[in-house]
Amino acid sequence: MRKFPPEAFVQLTVGLLQDRCRLKLRLHGGCMFPCLMDGDDIIVDSIAPDDKLKMGDVLLFRAEHHSMLQAHRLIWQHVKQKGQKYVICRSDRGKEYDIMPRDLVIGRISAVQRGSQDIPTNRWAGRGKALDALLRLSYVLTRRMVMR
Repeated sequence: MRKFPPEAFVQLTVGLLQDRCRLKLRLHGGCMFPCLMDGDDIIVDSIAPDDKLKMGDVLLFRAEHHSMLQAHRLIWQHVKQKGQKYVICRSDRGKEYDIMPRDLVIGRISAVQRGSQDIPTNRWAGRGKALDALLRLSYVLTRRMVMR
């Protein structure tokens, strides 16, 4: 397997997804455990900026510093600040949420291949529903307090 410098790999991946390609990538890292595990192969479908997202989707983001890709689960979307759309996501392992510009979303992970097994990405989506609801509520309350 050929290795690319991280920035070149990200540019190539973003370009292919913008061209509406479907990609199979090898995952490195464990922030989405137990849904995604280090070494899993993921199938990534491209997403256009106006494509509809669903809560629970596992999304692929281009990190703001452009040298890596991240996968997070969508817990809330279309937060508008200063005319820009944002999505609120979190890893399955983490308890904090990340607010990311919608234009950093480059793909939706539609399938996971672990060995000979195909695993749906929504399998773990319900595991944190109560926590997700609390995170959304805490975000709204924090935002209201800051706006005062």
